[in-house]
Amino acid sequence: MSLVWASYLAGGNGRQSAIPIERLLFLAARIGNMSSATESILLAVAREHSESFQANSIKSQWEYFEYSVKLALSRWTALRMAVEGEWGGGDMRRKYELLLDEILHVFKYNKAVYADAMADNISGYVEAEFGLICEDGSVEELAELLTVLADECKNAKYDRVRAMHEQVQSLFPIDLKAAKVKRQEDGVGMASASAGALEGIAEEQTEMLVEEAPLVDEDGFTMVRRSGRRKTAPKFYDPAAEFPGAT
Repeated sequence: MSLVWASYLAGGNGRQSAIPIERLLFLAARIGNMSSATESILLAVAREHSESFQANSIKSQWEYFEYSVKLALSRWTALRMAVEGEWGGGDMRRKYELLLDEILHVFKYNKAVYADAMADNISGYVEAEFGLICEDGSVEELAELLTVLADECKNAKYDRVRAMHEQVQSLFPIDLKAAKVKRQEDGVGMASASAGALEGIAEEQTEMLVEEAPLVDEDGFTMVRRSGRRKTAPKFYDPAAEFPGAT
């Protein structure tokens, strides 16, 4: 398991600067000239599982949930842009599959998964590995959706999964003209997709951008402050807490 996800409640992820603004604009232009690039990785992973779904060979709660996570991630516009644009410097499929595996690992071995803790870890991972900073509330939206899907799948309620499956089959390419790139005072680029963070899944998006004032000591020097993520002791995995149907 990666250091970022050693404990999904631990937080404390290392942070790195997002991709420079000039690189963002260059990659956006390059992707715009590729007719189906936005569908090559996230959708490919989801559709590898869709054949089993269509053949009605998915039986357990865990298999339904696993597929639903792939579907949810494939609808996250900001992540699709970052992965297909290689904002994180290449090897995108491996990095994406690690993200997917770690999310599934958390739900498989924990009785209760909290959306805020899940959002915190996803946010740290996509920034570190994909150079992606989301300011549209889409990370929190995704984490909340994942917890809802987990509860529904545990209770054999699959209507939402079926609806998401149909949505992915008709997924359209990302409209890069709707993507916004902002320049902060420090020159860091941040992308937000105004067309919808989770296309067709969520009902609304909440703009979330928190600005913190720098700390200044008595001599007028600005103090560097580490991430304020809450840290707790790692939890030990209990085999009895495994997701129903997981092997």
